[in-house]
Amino acid sequence: MQRQVIGIVLALWCGGHAVAQQGAEVRGGEAPYYLSPFKSESMQLLLYGGSLDADDEAQLEGVSNTFSAGLGLSADLARYPHVGLDFELLYLHREFDTPIAGPFLGTIDNDTQLETLAMLLGGRLFYPAESPFRAYASGGLGYYKTDMRVSGSLMGFPGVYEDSDSSLQPWYGAGMRYNFDDWSLGLDYRNTRLDGSFGKFGIDNADIGGDSVMLGIGWRMK
Repeated sequence: MQRQVIGIVLALWCGGHAVAQQGAEVRGGEAPYYLSPFKSESMQLLLYGGSLDADDEAQLEGVSNTFSAGLGLSADLARYPHVGLDFELLYLHREFDTPIAGPFLGTIDNDTQLETLAMLLGGRLFYPAESPFRAYASGGLGYYKTDMRVSGSLMGFPGVYEDSDSSLQPWYGAGMRYNFDDWSLGLDYRNTRLDGSFGKFGIDNADIGGDSVMLGIGWRMK
């Protein structure tokens, strides 16, 4: 999963920088002509992190050590002053202290970890359009991959048992951001309504979503 995240981060940076450069091109002595649909110098690379309030789930009890973090690329549309597009990577981490069925001839510790990597694509409505301070609401569709890891032993040998689940689910969010010349600060909220099934551990259609509240910093890509 770490290699996938690094590859996507590099692709985001290179692709975003190229589009930002195209958006600033000028044709002859005429008014600016934008090759991309995005407003010139509106593209930002965003980094944020904060708390995760995991949903209650009877099959997974004793939640602890929750947090969320994200990396995103955001840009305003040139033709629509209150509309933007977002692409985000969102990471969710939570741990549970709950009995889970172990494998044959194996034992399981009551220490279960859930890690979700989500790729979110969506739109954003913000107001006001030209002010440094903006409030926004956003939403879209996300691809979620969740790994469940449980420590235990098999015939006396320690090990880690894993299972995974993936799905497409909608998401929505909101927040506020203050834009300086080349960077920005913000407060961001993301809601994930997510179900997961992990057959190796007898977990079926568990509610593994939650609400994330994160502080964010952004860099303008020129």
